[in-house]
Formats: sequence, structure tokens, C-alpha cells
Amino acid sequence: MAKRKTQKPQVAGCDPEARPRRSIPVEEVNRIIEHAVREVKSQRTIYDDRLALLDRLNHNEQQINSYEDLLHGAKLRNKELRLELAQTNLAITRQMELDGE
Repeated sequence: MAKRKTQKPQVAGCDPEARPRRSIPVEEVNRIIEHAVREVKSQRTIYDDRLALLDRLNHNEQQINSYEDLLHGAKLRNKELRLELAQTNLAITRQMELDGE
């Protein structure tokens, strides 16, 4: 029985006349790798986004603590001012009583 010649399967989009390169020069491979590494390193990852959010959260918490300290100090100063006002009012009242006699 005679063997039939079969055609090689054709890949879509490939030119049957074009010959593929057998090897890629080392310099070109190194350039491709360096380019891919630079591209990956330049992209933000979800971990970078998480770290940025944690930093913002930490900054906000520090601001809150600072504002709470300022508020506490203002309340203490108000308390002292009210005591001074009460003493001044008391002195005025006594002076008015003495003047009235």
C-alpha cells in the first residue's frame, strides 16, 4: 500500500514562507528581561495601596490625639479662667457690700 503525502497543519496568521529564528541573541533577551523588570517595579501593587492607606490612617489618628490634647488643655484653661472670674465676682460683691454700708 502506498503512503499518501499529508500536508502539515497551518497555523492561522503565520506566513508559511517565513522562517522562525532559531535563537534569540543574549543581548536582546537581557533587554527584554530588564524592560519587564522595570515595568513590574514601576507598577503599584495592592500592598502599596494598603501601606498608603495605613499611613493615612496613622496620620489621622495622630491628628485626633493632638486635637484631643489641645481640647483638654483648652478645657483646663477655661476652668482656671472661670475660677478667676468667680474670685473677681466675689471681690466685686464684697466691695459693693462695703460701699453700701
